[in-house]
Amino acid sequence: MLKKIHLELKWSINYGIAYLLWVILEKSCGLHDERIGSYSLYTNVFLLVTVALYFVALLDKRKQVYHGEMTQTKGFLSGLVLTFFIGLLTPFLIRISLQYITPDFFTHLKENMLATKKMTAQQVALFYNYKSYLLQTLFLNFSLGILCSAIFSFVLANKKPNSDVQ
Repeated sequence: MLKKIHLELKWSINYGIAYLLWVILEKSCGLHDERIGSYSLYTNVFLLVTVALYFVALLDKRKQVYHGEMTQTKGFLSGLVLTFFIGLLTPFLIRISLQYITPDFFTHLKENMLATKKMTAQQVALFYNYKSYLLQTLFLNFSLGILCSAIFSFVLANKKPNSDVQ
């Protein structure tokens, strides 16, 4: 069983490492404190990293497991498994980033939102907390994962279903 999903596990771990490195980069660039007003713009660049990771992961699956010939269904299922593993890692990644890398993140974000009057105090309290952030990130990860899986399985498929049947 593990042999069938080892690449998805590998790429979900790669995603986790990339995520934590991205958070460290954001923090070191000041996007979690003095430049927090620009955070929402620059954090979305990580979506491109995620999309690239899905593409390379499915390409790797096609090459390593399916010996260069992958159906759209197999590619899509592989992408869904990858999405599932990333979803399992997400709470741990967020906890690590918020507890160890950038513990004052929500404080700075709330202060910025109140100072710029973009939200009321009640809205800020509801929106910027661990539970809300986790749910938003999980939703984004699952949505983006399903979308990337569908698109890249279509793009990378090079074998028709049941094409070995004569």
